[in-house]
Amino acid sequence: MATEAVIEHFIETGVDGISPLGSTGEASHLTSEERKRFIEEVTRIVGGRVPLVVGVGAAGTREAVELARHAEGVGVHAVLIVSPFYCAHRPPFLLEGEGGRAVQALRDRRGVGRYSGPGI
Repeated sequence: MATEAVIEHFIETGVDGISPLGSTGEASHLTSEERKRFIEEVTRIVGGRVPLVVGVGAAGTREAVELARHAEGVGVHAVLIVSPFYCAHRPPFLLEGEGGRAVQALRDRRGVGRYSGPGI
């Protein structure tokens, strides 16, 4: 599998971590189930040798929270979240409401990185 070869190469060359499924790649073209299977496979390949930080950005909060919980369940070190696409939100937006409570709970158990595109 090409993914395994790439990850093995990165780990062998001494990377500090692996971070698949960011919001600028092909993740937005995968279904939630495909993303979950990919997270599982990458977690298996990495095998705890380096930190694994998985992107769980989605167009909706429910899907992002579902992906984050799945990622946590398979053992990733942290997740990357992104605010809803094409909307200008103040930074605390992701930490409000039901989705925000889920993100904060995950942050307490793992790591959560928030990134955004200012000015979008």
